[in-house]
Amino acid sequence: MSIVAIVPALESNKYSSDGDLAPWGDSNLLEWKISQLKSVSRVDRIIVSTDSDKIIEIANQNGVEFLKRNSKLSLKESLLSVCSNLELDDDILWANPTSPFVGGSIFKSIINEYFLSDIPVDGVVASRVQYEFLYKESGPLNFDGSSIISRDNLNAVYLITNGAYFSRCKNVIKKEKMFGDRPVFFEVPWLASLEIREKEQMSLFSSLIHKYFQEEL
Repeated sequence: MSIVAIVPALESNKYSSDGDLAPWGDSNLLEWKISQLKSVSRVDRIIVSTDSDKIIEIANQNGVEFLKRNSKLSLKESLLSVCSNLELDDDILWANPTSPFVGGSIFKSIINEYFLSDIPVDGVVASRVQYEFLYKESGPLNFDGSSIISRDNLNAVYLITNGAYFSRCKNVIKKEKMFGDRPVFFEVPWLASLEIREKEQMSLFSSLIHKYFQEEL
């Protein structure tokens, strides 16, 4: 049984023509994420999953493993392909480069929470608890709309941040997704909940690097 960190990486995506190789500090998003994972002593292996030869070269330069995936695979197919290369009792830490403020201290805490929770079959997910008035087309989602209430009385909802997922390989294969319907919600600070989704966010988020180091220390 090993703890295996998987870093999905693209050479180009919607937020940047450079994809996960977009500049970040003195490096790029991919190498930044690799360095964060290298600081976690309990991680036994780091594997970059990609369809890019350029990214594979960078994985080699950084001394981590890689899995070459077919670019035509769906997200589910890519996930199951990764699991097929691991042992059933391996634990997968899925770490996205687009969440640059999820660092070593948070990864360590998520791993600890996972084992303290007795290896939950639905996994552990990085999240933010929200007390907001949420609606869907048919009406209120997390409150009774028949009366006025305070936010303090709202039902909590959880925002999955996409920064980190942790689950056992055999459970991922069984559910065909990274986490189940009732995962353990590991709450992360506001900064760690930020995910780069648009090109304009790159420069905005990079200005917060100094705050990241303050929190990481």
